[in-house]
Amino acid sequence: MKTIIASSAGVHNRFDNGDRIYPKRMLSIFSLACLLTCAPVRVFSGSVVAWGSNSSGQLDVPAGLTDAVQVASGYYHSVALRHDGTVVAWGLNNYGQTDVPSGLGDVVRVTAGSKHCTGLRANGTVVSWGITGKTLFDGDWGQSEAPTSITNAVAIVAGQDHNLALLADGSVTGWGSDDYSQISGPRSVSNVVNIAAGTTTSFLVLRDGTVLSYGRLDKGRIPPAGLSDVVAISSEGWNQIALKRDGTIVTWGLYVPNPPVQPNVSDVIGVAASEFWARVLLADGRTATFQWGSDVLTYDTPSGISNPQGVAVGKGHSILWTADTPFERFAQHSPYDWHSGIFTITITSRRGLLYRMESSENLTEHSWTFFFPVPGTGQSLNLEDTNANVPRRFYRVRQE
Repeated sequence: MKTIIASSAGVHNRFDNGDRIYPKRMLSIFSLACLLTCAPVRVFSGSVVAWGSNSSGQLDVPAGLTDAVQVASGYYHSVALRHDGTVVAWGLNNYGQTDVPSGLGDVVRVTAGSKHCTGLRANGTVVSWGITGKTLFDGDWGQSEAPTSITNAVAIVAGQDHNLALLADGSVTGWGSDDYSQISGPRSVSNVVNIAAGTTTSFLVLRDGTVLSYGRLDKGRIPPAGLSDVVAISSEGWNQIALKRDGTIVTWGLYVPNPPVQPNVSDVIGVAASEFWARVLLADGRTATFQWGSDVLTYDTPSGISNPQGVAVGKGHSILWTADTPFERFAQHSPYDWHSGIFTITITSRRGLLYRMESSENLTEHSWTFFFPVPGTGQSLNLEDTNANVPRRFYRVRQE
C-alpha cells in the first residue's frame, strides 16, 4: 500500500488502483499494517476576496482581515471566522445580522442565513444573532435564538430562516422556521455525517454516502434516485448541488432538467449554491460558475488569487478566502494494540474546518466508511476507531 500525503501545493496523487486523494481536503492515509510516525501538511489562513454585486456593502471586506480561516455568506451579508476564534461580519445590517455579539470568542465554525448568523463554539454550544423581537411578517422565526440546551454540536448550517446542528452522536437538531417541517423532520436518524440547509429544505448526508431530505420537497428538491458517495451538499432556492467523493458533482432542482444537464467537471473540492447559479472550487485553485441546467463553466476567479481555501456565495456576490500565511499541521497515529480494538489518529487542527476519519477494508473496492466529523479547534484532536480489532484496515482523514 502507498502512504499518501496530500499537500496544499495543488498536486494530487493516486493509488495504483486509481482512487484519488484531493489536495486541501485529504490529509493522510494510514494503515494498521503500515505504522507511520509523523506526516506534516502545510495549511494556511489568509485574506478574503469578494466580487459581484455590492448593493448592500457585501463586497466591503473589513480592512485588516488577513487571518480568516472560514467565511460564510447570507443573502446580502457575510461573516468570517478568524484564526483566534473571533468573528467579524459585514454587508446588509437591517436586522442586526452583522452585529457580532460582544465578547464572542472560541468559535470554530460560522454560517449565515438570510437575516441572521450562527457560530459554533469549541465547547459544542451554539450562538445566533440577527433578526429578533420582530413578527413572522418580518421573517422572525426564532432563527436568531439558539437553544442553550445544545452542548455537543460538531457542525452547523443555516438555511433561509432556519438552522441545523449536527451533534456528536450523529443526530441532528434545529431551530427557527419550521413551516415546512424543515427542522422537525426525521427524529430517529443517528448516522449523519454532514448537513445542508436550503430555503425551506434540509439535507442530511448519511454515513453510507446517501442523502436524506425533508422540508419542502416540491419543485425538484428531492434528490435523484441512486444518489450516493456524497460528501457535501449546498442548496438555495429550488436547486441543489452535491459534491461526490470522487470530486464530481450532481445537480438537481427546478431549473435542472431530467435527465440533468450539468458541467462534466472533476477535481472539485468545494461547492456553493445560489438561487440561479452555482459555484465550484477546483483542486487547482480555480473557481467557476454555471447556470442551473447548463453544462457551460465560466472560469472567473479574480486575477492575482493564489491558494484559495474555500468559497461561499450570496444572492449576487461570491467570497473566497485565501492562503497567505502558512503554518504547520501534523498528523500522527498511536501505536496500535489489536487486542484493545482502538486505533487513534491525532492531528493538530485548524478552526473553521471539520475533520472526518474514513476507513476501508480493501482499497481495491473504492469503498470507504465515514466516521462522525469533529470540528477543528486550533489544538490537537484525537480521531478514533473504537472497533478496530481486525487484522488490517486502512484509514484516511478528510478535512472540510
